[in-house]
Amino acid sequence: MRVLITGGAGFIGSHLAEKRLRSGDEVTVYDNLSLGRRSLLGQWLKHPLMRFIEADLLDLERLKRAATDHDVVYHLAANSGGAGGARATDVDLQQGTIATYSVLEAMRMAGVKKLVFASTNQVYGGAPVRPPSESDGPLVPTSFHGASKIACESLCAAFSHHHGVQAWVYRLGQVIGPHSTHGLAHELADRLLPTPDVLTVPGDGLRRDAYLHVDDCIAGMEFGVGGSTDAFQVFNLAGEGMTTVRFLAERTVEAVESWTGTRASVAYGETDRGGKGDLAPNQLDGSKLRALGWRARSGSDEAVSRAVREIVAEKAIARGLRARG
Repeated sequence: MRVLITGGAGFIGSHLAEKRLRSGDEVTVYDNLSLGRRSLLGQWLKHPLMRFIEADLLDLERLKRAATDHDVVYHLAANSGGAGGARATDVDLQQGTIATYSVLEAMRMAGVKKLVFASTNQVYGGAPVRPPSESDGPLVPTSFHGASKIACESLCAAFSHHHGVQAWVYRLGQVIGPHSTHGLAHELADRLLPTPDVLTVPGDGLRRDAYLHVDDCIAGMEFGVGGSTDAFQVFNLAGEGMTTVRFLAERTVEAVESWTGTRASVAYGETDRGGKGDLAPNQLDGSKLRALGWRARSGSDEAVSRAVREIVAEKAIARGLRARG
């Protein structure tokens, strides 16, 4: 199989590229490296079945040539930082909505009929029903990122209806694991490794979220593709159980201690972490995908414990540290 991955040098994309190459697929990674990094692909850049294209999704002709003769497109590229869209209000429009139109139009021109699209739990905004399910509506996002993703989902549906594109849309919750380029675990590890005495955590640490390990994220996507033959499908994809910021911070302290020999104290703030456009803490209703027979291998706490160790180890090795004990 020939697979095109947009954003393939990013967090989830780099893991997907490796998994597909290990399975014997031909993989084309298409990334402008605005957030992604070649280093995340490591040795796989030299794999004989790997092709790397550094280009922008808004370059429609280049994208059409890249998509030609591929069996499926995994569209993972986006402004994954999210919060920046509130300051520059056209970022998610350009890097999300218009870029997704470009991907779909390139697929139409190249004759590619299968698309896997990474959406977000932010499409639910402040939905009154918790946990939200795929049938909930109307969707009223509270962030520009969520608004863009709703528009992208609608474009996927329209291209599916008019041009025969079979589309699987995955609304992702909190995905965690190595190669991360943003997120709280990434931030805390970066903050603590250089000065492992005190870890300052924004907020009171009581916020709870459902985390999904990146390996389970990819497994869930691929299971849905194999288990659903409908022309257009939307699935929630998130971990089971809820994890507090305090649990994540404590696991970070333990992981950093194993590399530095120093156990940090943790200082919390007085209020919950969050800002305008943030999704209220929730656990997505994943029953639709479970009905097809899929469950995450790790619950939320287990996913966080494993991922924090992996993230800290990745960053510690990059700093030239050696594990202790």
